[in-house]
Amino acid sequence: MVYRTTLSPIGSLRRELDRFFDDAVARVAPITASWTPAVDIRETKDAWEFAVEIPGVDPAQVEVTAEARVLKIRGQKEIVRKEGDEDARWLSTERISGAFERSFRLPAQVREDAIEARYAHGVLTVTVPKAEVPARKIEVRTV
Repeated sequence: MVYRTTLSPIGSLRRELDRFFDDAVARVAPITASWTPAVDIRETKDAWEFAVEIPGVDPAQVEVTAEARVLKIRGQKEIVRKEGDEDARWLSTERISGAFERSFRLPAQVREDAIEARYAHGVLTVTVPKAEVPARKIEVRTV
């Protein structure tokens, strides 16, 4: 069976205007909110490495903490405005800005006092060294 639909000119015009304004707002409104950076986690024989992708984030705006076996990485990505922006109008902005936070439960055998963080080329690398767990001999008792 073939269906034929007839659209009223007013309904069609309204849909076009709605789409126009939705597109205009989406292009101009900066995307601000919390966001979640991508993280790669790698284990070596000596440590765990967390590579956090945070391009455009000022390293001074990043905080790394380890407490009670929880590694927290949080920060803020600011919208960069240039001098003279007051006279300019944004036509499109798609870069994300705002606060971010990631948390990871660490195993018991870590050296929290030796955790290191490095930032290069938009990637924060946090290295969590493993602690040596000495082998312990358990006495077997007879009953």
